[in-house]
Amino acid sequence: MFLRKRQREEVPADQISGKGVDDRLRRFVSISSPDGAEFERLIWTNGRNEPFHFVPASFQLSVDVAEWRSSFPLFDVIELELPPGWVTDRPTWRGCVDSLRRLDWIVTPSGPPDRFSEQIRLKARSGGTVRRSMEISLPIALHGVSQFDPRVHALSKANDAADWGRVEPHADMFERTFPLAIFPRALFS
Repeated sequence: MFLRKRQREEVPADQISGKGVDDRLRRFVSISSPDGAEFERLIWTNGRNEPFHFVPASFQLSVDVAEWRSSFPLFDVIELELPPGWVTDRPTWRGCVDSLRRLDWIVTPSGPPDRFSEQIRLKARSGGTVRRSMEISLPIALHGVSQFDPRVHALSKANDAADWGRVEPHADMFERTFPLAIFPRALFS
């Protein structure tokens, strides 16, 4: 009847710090826009006449494998876990031979965010076992532009009851609209 909650993989406690995440590994990862500039947050925005989208539309996530291996040598695969709906140009599970210096992924976020920070997780594996793990928190800022244009969306008449003429309410319509009113006919006598 109830689905079991997906269990996280256990990482030996002597190989990590904190909640299964080794913050010292963060220095081996860089996130940059397609033009190479590093950035701190994604922006979920729209233009006056366009739908919401992420800026930048995609970004490069790079892992300095050579530096990571010099500090923590026991791994042969790096796995990338992205938020639901996000895609990458390469497989998320990538082998790391000794001569490999760097791994790059182009990540494209998609769909509306459901929080103001998304988590990207990297796992270094050896023989299928997670040896090191790291989470990267990527903040998301909301920059919305109103699409209301008074010249296009305004009523053709001014907001004045006199423009609509004399209104004569009917007692039966009032009773159907407000069935719990006390003495509704008294309003119409």
